[in-house]
Amino acid sequence: MKVTEANIVVKLKILSKKNHYVYSLLRLVKIGFLILLKSPYFLTAIPSVVLLRLLKFVVVIRFGNLDASIAFGGFWSPELYLSEKDLGLQKKGAVDIFYSVGPLKFQTLAKKWKSLIRFYPESDLLEMIHRINQWIPGYEDHVIVFETSHPYILNYKLSLLKTLSLFERPAHLAARGSSGRESLMKTEPHITFTMEEETIAKEIFQKIKLPDNYQYICFHVRDSAYKLEIIPDRDWNYHNYRDSDINACLPMAETLAQREYFLVRMGAKVEKPLDTNSPRIIDYASNYQSELMDLYIGSKCWFFVCGACGITTIPIVFRKPIVLLNLIPMDAPITGTEYDLFLPKKLWLRKEKRFLTFREIFESKIIEYDNTKDYEDSGIEVIDNSSEEIKDVVLEMEARLLGVWSETEEEMELQQKFKQILNNCKMENNIMSRIGTKFLQKNVELLY
Repeated sequence: MKVTEANIVVKLKILSKKNHYVYSLLRLVKIGFLILLKSPYFLTAIPSVVLLRLLKFVVVIRFGNLDASIAFGGFWSPELYLSEKDLGLQKKGAVDIFYSVGPLKFQTLAKKWKSLIRFYPESDLLEMIHRINQWIPGYEDHVIVFETSHPYILNYKLSLLKTLSLFERPAHLAARGSSGRESLMKTEPHITFTMEEETIAKEIFQKIKLPDNYQYICFHVRDSAYKLEIIPDRDWNYHNYRDSDINACLPMAETLAQREYFLVRMGAKVEKPLDTNSPRIIDYASNYQSELMDLYIGSKCWFFVCGACGITTIPIVFRKPIVLLNLIPMDAPITGTEYDLFLPKKLWLRKEKRFLTFREIFESKIIEYDNTKDYEDSGIEVIDNSSEEIKDVVLEMEARLLGVWSETEEEMELQQKFKQILNNCKMENNIMSRIGTKFLQKNVELLY
């Protein structure tokens, strides 16, 4: 009979009925055997783990796994780590090591982080050490913990008596708080640019006709173009519920352009160019995009308008106010500070011909849906933010930053009602940003 994981699991389950400890021990043996077959680093990692535990009595070595292969979003974690170090929240005296596995996609940002932290990209060996270490009680001492990170960051509580899949990822950056961005707002950005990079950036500014001393706003919407280019053979339709149309942002962009702002359309890869003749609306993503300029342009903007995707790393890292559009699910971790504004996607219940209320979403499994099929199977149509909604919330951000925004008593009551729903549904720590004022006014039924 061919030795497979399934066959081993069946035999172990039989043994487990007789002796749970025997089952646990044999499961570890099984995992070790399978890893030995699949990873050349297994034997090398074992003595490293032994040394790691022995050194604990002298110095604690901790690990943090950065997912840098595809998505940009995982790369804001080092900034949070550095901010917490500045605030004295990180463990003193520990040797902290960050690593990533797989091909490194974002070379420029990785280079920046390598100059600031111990970062070893494409390190399968460190991943294996981290994995094996988690089979031993007390592994939590060897995981980089964020004191103010969002609960979505995984914090595995593993022991010898709990099951561990071979392919389960090791603990990343463990969580204890609710919003990491509160630490960022108390510190200054750590990423800087060299004189050479500044020179390159100014040359690009001239090419795209963007004055480097003029106030501008970045905007972006999530579509499928980027991931289809990175992994074209994979079916990304399960993420379609998160996508939206860039053209819905044009009325907002043209209104701000008329107010003499410049607007820069961002994105590593986009589905279609902007349909506009305004010289103040610059389609940087379609014509001039580079990783360095993504960082540089984002670092100098007034505020950032974007969907819930990896590009939010840029305004987060550089402490820029965010207008978050088409947020879904509503507890996404990037709704992080009171200075930000957001708009959720609305959920239309086809059978009952009505929108789901906030409370219905928060108190059901709908808040956890992460697949287009989940919504389809539940008879839910995901509705994007309209052009008017987008324009309203962005103009609200402009007014707030200019210090001319004022709220009526009715508007404050609506915000308080939304916060009350969050609190009652135990969502208040997950969503700290303000929902668009006019959006609430025009969708009062979502509150009741």
